[in-house]
Parts: sequence; structure tokens; C-alpha cells
Amino acid sequence: MDTEAPDAIATVVDILDAGYARAAAQGYDPERTLRQAFGALSRLGTLFQTDEFEALLHSGVLDPEALEAVGSLGSALVDTQKEAQRGDTPSQGVFGLLGALRDPDVQRAVGFITTFAKKFGGNLRS
Repeated sequence: MDTEAPDAIATVVDILDAGYARAAAQGYDPERTLRQAFGALSRLGTLFQTDEFEALLHSGVLDPEALEAVGSLGSALVDTQKEAQRGDTPSQGVFGLLGALRDPDVQRAVGFITTFAKKFGGNLRS
């Protein structure tokens, strides 16, 4: 058993050496990547020890429902931007806005915004 360990270690070293050589031949620098990874882990460890990170964890911002709402907002924003780039978003005046209020989706969004404004305003009071 004692004679097998050096052979196994040598095999592992050969495999790692060959992988390193292939990566270097493709312009990839594994040492740089490892240094960057250790640097990032160090900074991440420092971040985890801050009061700001603790506040973030307890803020509700990372709540799955909050993330879902932000994702929904982001999707709508991207879709609207694409439509605007194609020229598919018409200019709206006051009467166009009043007409748009007949659309159930617009009504739902306006209800969401007004409910949000009420709750957010209440939070600002605190």
C-alpha cells in the first residue's frame, strides 16, 4: 500500500500538469484565475463580516417574492425598451392615457402602483 501512494500522487500531478499545459496553450492562465478567485473569496469573506451585509440579509431585498417582483419589473422594462427601439410605442397624451385606463392590464398596474405608493409612504413615516 505504501508503494502505491507515490505512484497515485505522480499520476495526479501528471494529469494536472497536462491540463495546465493545454490551458496555457489556449491562452488561459490558471494561476491568474486562482489568484483572482482567492482575491474574490477574500473580499467576499470581508463583505460577509460587515454591518451592511447583515442589514442586507434582514432588509427583505433578498426575499424570493421581492426578487420575483424585481424580475417582473425587469422583464417588462426590457420588453418595453425593445418595443420602443422598433418604434412600437406610440406617444400618449392625456386622452390617450385616459383611454389606456380601460385596459385591464393597465388597471392592474395602476392598482399595483397606488398600493405600493401607499405602503411605501407608510414605511417612510416610520
